[in-house]
Formats: sequence, C-alpha cells, structure tokens
Amino acid sequence: MLLLNEVNAYGIYSLSNSKWITKYNINKKTYPASITKLLTALITLEHFNTNKYLKITHIPKTPQYRADLILGNKYTVHLLLEALLIRSMNDIALLLAKKVEYKTKTKWCDLTAKLCAKYKMNSSQFINPVGLHNVNHYTTINDLILLGKEVYKNEIIMNILKMPTLKILYQENRNPVIFNNSNILLNKNGVIAGKTGFTPKAGKCFLFFFEKNNESYIAAFTGAKKANFEKTINSIINSVEKKEDKLVT
Repeated sequence: MLLLNEVNAYGIYSLSNSKWITKYNINKKTYPASITKLLTALITLEHFNTNKYLKITHIPKTPQYRADLILGNKYTVHLLLEALLIRSMNDIALLLAKKVEYKTKTKWCDLTAKLCAKYKMNSSQFINPVGLHNVNHYTTINDLILLGKEVYKNEIIMNILKMPTLKILYQENRNPVIFNNSNILLNKNGVIAGKTGFTPKAGKCFLFFFEKNNESYIAAFTGAKKANFEKTINSIINSVEKKEDKLVT
C-alpha cells in the first residue's frame, strides 16, 4: 500500500463506477507542474482545429524540455499538441498560449479561469501554460481528477497521450527527430495514458489513466520523490483490489 508520507496528496477515482476509491489530502493546495499542459491542450482545442497550420513567429525562452522549432516553419496544431503532451515541451506550451491569446484577444490567465469554472475546478488557479512554479499557480487533487475526467472524454488528447514516441521534422530532406514519451510506465501495469510533471517545489507529479480488473481509473498525485516515482505509480495501481477498497480520508 502507498506510504502516505511519501507524497503530498493523491487520489484514485473509478471511471467505471463514478466514485472515489482512495483519497488523501485531495483538497489540500498543491502545485501541478507540467500536468498544467493538459489544461493548455484543452484550451488550444477550443480555438484551433488539429489540422490548422501555425507559423513559428517567435522562439519562447524557457527551461527544458524544448522543441526549439525553426523560426518561420509551419506545423499543424496536432503536431504541436504531440510535442506538448508526449515530451512536455515548454516552448510549445508558450507558443500555443500566445497563439490562443492573439486569436481570442484574451489573457491566458482569464482563459484558464474560465475553463476551471466550467469544469468546477474551484480550488485551482493556472497563471501560465507550462506549469513552471509560481505560488499563485496551484490546484488540488480533487480538481486534477475533475480535469482528468475532461481529458478522458477528449479523444484527441487521449490518443496523443497513448503515443509512445513523437516525431518532429525540422528540415526537409532530413530524417525526423524522435522523442520518447515522458510517461515511463506507458503500457505497463495497466497504464494507458498520463501526464507527468516536476518542479523542485511540486516534486514528481502524475495524472494518469489505468485499467485493472476490467475497470477504468484516474489517479493523480503530487510531491513524490524522483527516486520513488515509478514505485509510487505501481503502489497506487496495486492498491486497487478486486473488491472495493476501503476509503482513505
């Protein structure tokens, strides 16, 4: 069973039965790190079709991971979302947010506030599209599970999260560069999709979807140690028994 003192908060929710299985500190303020990019993807898809080409008109300055796309090149929204979600590229998050802001004439923080209200994520505030640490950029496990429910209903995002690799063609007549999915447990122990995150303040974070005993689940945690990341994921999955688990409060 998961050692509760190893994470800040976590929860497991049954999609099959629409109920919590296990929850710990689910209403405690926590930092989402790059799980934020799921919200960024949902907002992007509200305003752009996936076959739309977007021109790289500026190179955002941001920490790794970055795609470092070539100025002037054009890429489909779908490819940019792949880079955002498969390899968690920070410059892509900033680029997409800037494109959406320009199209809507609305500040990013206002767009995220609107979507959080729509999803009833009432204890969250997202002020940047990346998830870089800021004391005013926060959420709760309860809200992350609500976010996960919306992601689960979105076929485009789910299909991207299930992709094992990302291919980016930087120049014509060159081979594409291949990047592996940052979800190290993809297609292992029932994990079908997920979005990782990390900052020193947030610790290792993960919102993921898994299947066990012919049922589907969402789970999320924040504040795990890097060295125990995979162990934490497996502990959560293994805590789901064939019979209904006792609720941890």
